[in-house]
Amino acid sequence: MEGSDDVICDKFSIARGGKSLFHDAKLSLIHGRRYGLIGPNGCGKSTLMHAIGHGEEEAIKKAIPPGTDILLVEQEVQASDEITAIEMVVAADTKRTELLAEAAKLEKTLEDGGVKYVKAATLEGSSFEVGAKVKFEGREVSILEGIDKDGDYTIQDVFDEDGEIADRLREVYDDLADIGADSAEQRASAILSGLQFLEEQKAWPTASFSGGWRMRISLARALFRKPRLLLLDEPTNHLDLHAVIWLEGYLQKWKHTLVVVSHDRDFLSTVCTDILHCWRKKLQHYAGNYEVFEKVFASKLDEYNKEYERQQKRLKELRKQGKVSKDLGKKDGGADSASYKKQMAQVLGKNSKGKELSAFSGAGGSDDDEELLDQIKGLNMHISFPVAGEIPMPILAVDNVSFHYEKQADLFSGVDFGLNMDSRVALVGANGTGKSTLLKLMLSELEPTDGEVRLSRSCKIGVYNQHSCDQLASGMRIAKGEVLSPVVYLQHMFPAISTQEIRNSLGRFGLEGHHHLQPIDTLSGGQKSRVVFVELGLRRCHLLLLDEPTNHLDLETVDCLVSALKKFEGGVLVVTHNVSLINKVCNQIWVIEDKRVDRFAGEFEEYRDMLAEQLSQLYDEDPEEKKRERERALAAALKADDAAAEADPSKPKSKAQRDRERAAARAAKQAKDEAERLAKEEAAAAAAAAA
Repeated sequence: MEGSDDVICDKFSIARGGKSLFHDAKLSLIHGRRYGLIGPNGCGKSTLMHAIGHGEEEAIKKAIPPGTDILLVEQEVQASDEITAIEMVVAADTKRTELLAEAAKLEKTLEDGGVKYVKAATLEGSSFEVGAKVKFEGREVSILEGIDKDGDYTIQDVFDEDGEIADRLREVYDDLADIGADSAEQRASAILSGLQFLEEQKAWPTASFSGGWRMRISLARALFRKPRLLLLDEPTNHLDLHAVIWLEGYLQKWKHTLVVVSHDRDFLSTVCTDILHCWRKKLQHYAGNYEVFEKVFASKLDEYNKEYERQQKRLKELRKQGKVSKDLGKKDGGADSASYKKQMAQVLGKNSKGKELSAFSGAGGSDDDEELLDQIKGLNMHISFPVAGEIPMPILAVDNVSFHYEKQADLFSGVDFGLNMDSRVALVGANGTGKSTLLKLMLSELEPTDGEVRLSRSCKIGVYNQHSCDQLASGMRIAKGEVLSPVVYLQHMFPAISTQEIRNSLGRFGLEGHHHLQPIDTLSGGQKSRVVFVELGLRRCHLLLLDEPTNHLDLETVDCLVSALKKFEGGVLVVTHNVSLINKVCNQIWVIEDKRVDRFAGEFEEYRDMLAEQLSQLYDEDPEEKKRERERALAAALKADDAAAEADPSKPKSKAQRDRERAAARAAKQAKDEAERLAKEEAAAAAAAAA
């Protein structure tokens, strides 16, 4: 039986820019499952996420249960000079904000009534019977008790607006306790810590952060809000290794529905319970994580190719015999004719299992049994990093280096290491330990405050980082009327290499031909990355220093990059959150900690397990959650006691009942205190604004 929070759309189609992305596809999202949405570039993953998140496709929109809280994380938070990172995260819980505002308003109403005394004669109206509606200070109120015309009563003793303010306030207190309103900042702080915000950074205004860090705040807001359906498009793109490992653990505990697009196969295998594969305009479901999907898909692809070969062989035989047209299978508009269908049936026949074959049945493609299978061609993507030749070792040496920024404490002290042509190093460390600074020291972009960085003569270093993508071809002079395209840029960098060879290199690394002559500043992040990597390949380097090289690349391109790095005969030092790249390319783990750079004595998986254990304390971001769960369980268990008490009022309350009442009273007081604090802050802010 389908759950009330499930999204089941039996048929939807999506087209963009005249191109069909999905045709009669099915979408099924079961509440509580975590889906990895995968497929080649351009297949429509992001478009589908938008269709779900923003209701851009009518069939999907109708399939989403009314009132479902959906959140697509796609934009960085607004830059503000007044709102801090932690305030921005806490504000994501709009329900909490609304409840606190309502509680403050209700409390003020009751408090105002409790200090003001009125004579019955001041009430406007002739009837003073219980339940009568009368006017007081412009408000219509209900009399709750009989009134002595000569006596004084507090407003709350005499009447209450609509007779429900006190009851509603108790309900609001209960709701605030249920959502853990009193621990909101603590929970938000823990999430930000997991995403590698330092304590002081949490209090920074959002305008002080870069775009990548504001994306982290957007992610933190989504995790804090806990929507029923969370959509994450490349959430690891702006994260470092520590943050990714924390996020993996956090999402494994996610209780609602999750759909995530990611280029990181290890992340998909760790987080996801199911895979949705965009394939041949369909959306195919695979139970299991990405590792399971790879095995099942490979098997189905092999089966598909065998059936394709069988069809082609059968078609060739029938053509020889003159039983079918030579044009059969071509898209010539005759597919609806009776003759076409009769001939097609002869070719298709039965598959090897005696069943009508659906194209790539169960693993993508068309479900129309009256069409020939298409040949599936593998991706012909390739890049290489030829080495420039042998040079003396070490090619780069860091000798007793210390460094600090002006008027700040040492970031490094007495650091020693060397890199050779056979080095394969993953540089890891928490946020703020100086990974980017160390790379700048190695590139002589910064000078050590003590010690020396030495580079072997003739050593050529290739660099990849976000700056190299953002500033690609920046400041380059070109001829009047010339477009600064990837081809023009690379021709300027390597005048001895022909235009055709440059275009071949771009094409081999997945940059489509129509992008070769497109202005560089109009390319996407992934397309710019490809241009930079092609440049590194043409440059012929001895050492590659790579800072988050997999950002903006899809799974297939990451695999191609990993293969090229494994074959590279020079040295590699990489800072990356991509676990698969580290496992397949690197044989040393260097850890930045306590102003030092030390080699980890073990395999990467050992380091990862150790790191996951250290970060696990942040998974339970709400230390009050277990307490509330116990209270909810206690409330359920006490239903029998309540029923028994109603049946026999003389029976004394059990200890559990008394404990529950005390817990409810404490929760109400905590919520009230929080509401008072916020009211004071708002009043102070209003006074400051008025001044």
